[in-house]
Amino acid sequence: MRMNKHDYSSNAMYYITICVDSHRCLFGYIEHGSMILNEFGRIAKEEWDNLPQRFPGLELNAIIIMPNHIHCIITYTKNSFMYTVGAALAAAQSLAAAHDGTNIPVRKRAAARAAPTSVPDIIGAYKSLVYVRILQLIKSQTPEIKFGKLWQRSFCDRVVHDAESYMHYVNYINDNPKNWKNDPFFK
Repeated sequence: MRMNKHDYSSNAMYYITICVDSHRCLFGYIEHGSMILNEFGRIAKEEWDNLPQRFPGLELNAIIIMPNHIHCIITYTKNSFMYTVGAALAAAQSLAAAHDGTNIPVRKRAAARAAPTSVPDIIGAYKSLVYVRILQLIKSQTPEIKFGKLWQRSFCDRVVHDAESYMHYVNYINDNPKNWKNDPFFK
């Protein structure tokens, strides 16, 4: 349960950390201060790059996929067009359902609406997409294997309030592979 009272559906920039369950190094390794992605890491990167297609209003700013965690900065802006189209569709469906052609109301139905999207929704979808693709890969090679959990529950986040904190996080992301041995997630 999140103790933070922040409205995660509001327009904001976020610094996010997502961890692999038990901090297992599943996405690759660090060599000479650079992150080398393995097949799981490449899947994680591909799914990350595809997120803006699923979530209008999402901008990906910076990311580093480390052996057992991910640091990233995203900007989320509500996409009012999505809600406008959803509201118009719901109104049309309600109107059509209200009459049977004789102009006599048949019954009222609950209007369908576009589901609101928030940062936890986006991160949850991302984790699910990566897990499913990795599981498919594993099962295609070794059908009898049991993979278990991929992700640690939830994620850590900070709202990026200004240019100074943005640059701090960007530098941290860029330098993370060089500082791997001092990283709290180093195993």
